[in-house]
Amino acid sequence: MGENVSLNLNQGFFNGKVVVADNSVLAPFVDSGYDWLLYQIAGQVLVAPSVIDPNPAMKAEFNRYIGKAPEKIAQRRRDYLGKSGQLWVQAQLSPTELVYVEKYREKYKEHLEGKDGDLETLAIAKVRQGIILTNDKGLIFAAGKEDVQCFYPCQLLVLAVQWSLIPCCDAEHLYNDIFVRELKLFSKVV
Repeated sequence: MGENVSLNLNQGFFNGKVVVADNSVLAPFVDSGYDWLLYQIAGQVLVAPSVIDPNPAMKAEFNRYIGKAPEKIAQRRRDYLGKSGQLWVQAQLSPTELVYVEKYREKYKEHLEGKDGDLETLAIAKVRQGIILTNDKGLIFAAGKEDVQCFYPCQLLVLAVQWSLIPCCDAEHLYNDIFVRELKLFSKVV
């Protein structure tokens, strides 16, 4: 569904919507020091508990890289964890969402490979009628099958330019040089 999304959206499009971010969006924005831009684009994002936890010692997907990352990136991730309740909120899965997680574990085992963060993200967005921010092709496929709208990092940067949050040349540099070359974001031009 994400590939068919019109990018002629008014600033504030995400306001009042449930916006669920996965690690493939959090990591490049946070690791590059542009967590503020993600917030300006999408507002406060909801994040699955298997993706992020405010306690740096927890083994959520986002947290696990802190001990392996270069110090500058590790510090940015620790700082982002401290912005829980401001830039992001950890979702608490409802009983219905837990049922959907297990349903999706079987239904999309080939595409989501049992990744708890992706399963939780999809369940939250489906049950709460939300939007997913992701760069994960398996999650994008499953979300499309479930009629859940997705936005990729490059689409978010296009919106940032359209909404005059950053100049086009800065968005291009951020995506091509930092997200893709420096941070190794897998890129599929949409």
